[in-house]
Amino acid sequence: MRNIFAVKYEKNQVGPAHLDGEHFIVNEIDEAQSALIEGFDKKIKTVNRQVKLPISILIIYYAAMFLSVAFVLGIIGALQEVDLATAFARGPMLFIGLPFTLIIWAGIAIYKRTRARKLTESEEVKTLQAEAEKIIADSRLQLGIGEDAIKIDTLHFFYEEKDGKKKLKHGLGAQYFNIEMNVYIDDQNFYLADLARVFAFPLSSLKTLTELKNTVSMDIWNKKVPYNSSEYADYKLKTNSMGAIFLRQHYRLTLEINGEEYTMLFPPYELKTLTDLTGLNVSQDIVETID
Repeated sequence: MRNIFAVKYEKNQVGPAHLDGEHFIVNEIDEAQSALIEGFDKKIKTVNRQVKLPISILIIYYAAMFLSVAFVLGIIGALQEVDLATAFARGPMLFIGLPFTLIIWAGIAIYKRTRARKLTESEEVKTLQAEAEKIIADSRLQLGIGEDAIKIDTLHFFYEEKDGKKKLKHGLGAQYFNIEMNVYIDDQNFYLADLARVFAFPLSSLKTLTELKNTVSMDIWNKKVPYNSSEYADYKLKTNSMGAIFLRQHYRLTLEINGEEYTMLFPPYELKTLTDLTGLNVSQDIVETID
């Protein structure tokens, strides 16, 4: 059993990484369009660097946050034993230091938000947004992605092979990369496409759709509606300080092609899209392998 969107991790990788299911690619954008996307990616990274705070300010920010928490815990502990006046007399630095650390912490947080807001409202970002829309439209045209295609999140990952077994290699703060793709069908195939390539699978190869009940994490949130909105409340999505999104369950689509089994993984909120397009009923499993 092989995952279509899995990539074998190579420590000294030379050149682009290859998906285990790349032989199912039936269409790709041309070199000129690929170069445009690569150039746009560099521009986005440059803008993101402008939003990030200098290391020195980040150190001050986290130090102020840590001290604020420490001061609060110290004050709470003192007030459990003595009254306010006695607590102040015994540890004045707790009460004097707390306002200063809170002001520094809040001040840097406000500065960061203001800085990000000014950048997102700048002409540079508006120009990039227009450029992105054109790149997306041109890529969809080259790949033949119709207007009826539905956006769907897919879970991709790296793995290592040790002693003949595959082991999931975690990314920074998350197990899976959440990649938005376009999904659609015709009379013969089930298609998944990003902005660079189209994967095609015979409809007859779609075998099972399984609910996997172990908790996993993905790196980012792609939908326009926030993950913690009422629309996604039923999925009980959680996040951590690194921004990773935790899923209490997810789904595995299994295919059989030329006698070999392949799989794809999807977040739980994509279930309706999957059942509507594939017509498959859902079965359940407790633990998921990375295949």
